[in-house]
Formats: sequence, C-alpha cells, structure tokens
Amino acid sequence: MILGDLGAEVIKVERPGSGDDTRAWGPPFVGDESAYFLSVNRNKKSIAVNLKDPKGTKLVTELAKVCDVLVENYLPGKLNEMGLGYEDLSEVAPQLIYCSITELQCLRPNGGSVLAWSREQHDTCDADAGAGLRSDINTEALQ
Repeated sequence: MILGDLGAEVIKVERPGSGDDTRAWGPPFVGDESAYFLSVNRNKKSIAVNLKDPKGTKLVTELAKVCDVLVENYLPGKLNEMGLGYEDLSEVAPQLIYCSITELQCLRPNGGSVLAWSREQHDTCDADAGAGLRSDINTEALQ
C-alpha cells in the first residue's frame, strides 16, 4: 500500500473467483467491494491467477522476471511446492527481492519465542499490544 502511494507499480495476485477475502468485509461497501479492501489496496493493480495450474505458475514466473520485489504470505514451503519458492524464482529472476510474511515467520534457535503474523491483521497492524506481531508464544506447542 505505501509503496504504491510512493509511486511503485504494485501488482496483487489473487485467487480466481472470490479474490482476496477482504473484498467481502463490511459494511461499509463501495459498490461490491468493502471500504476496508479499497483502503488497504489503494494504488494496487490486481490479477487473478490459479497457482495450482501450471499456466498460472508460469505467468507468475514470467512476471517475476520484470519485478523488483515479491511479497508473499503463504505457509512456509507452500510456494516451493508450486515451483514459486525463492530458489526457483531467483534462478530466472536474480534481481528479485523475495519477502515472506508467513503465519509463523521464524523460530529462535534457542527455542525461545516465535514471531507470528496474524492473518486477521492482513495489511495493517493496530498500534496496541495486540498488533499481530507477537513474541510471547510458547514454542513447545509448535515442536
């Protein structure tokens, strides 16, 4: 959102059919789309791509060749399974900066806390303690 505000061309890849879940969050709605969706996706272009179809993964691979940055929020390893992981895309698009913002972003090597991203927070975080980024999760339950 902010990169688009600053003039970057941002292309959001959504699933065919329903697209981003936040399109239906509301009221209020502006036409058929929620005001929330419109506010956090301003200045973004959007395409619908079936990433389970080889034609869809080929399209994203071709797009990566002309992009500077890819930001994704799939579960760890999911895009690797589709041939769209960092290793795959860096071979065809060495300029690409690959940023993963996943449900469970990282485990500390000492078994300490987890940095977690709540999907409910989507593109924005509140400024309070429940902002979606947390470091107080017990990792024993995750191992």
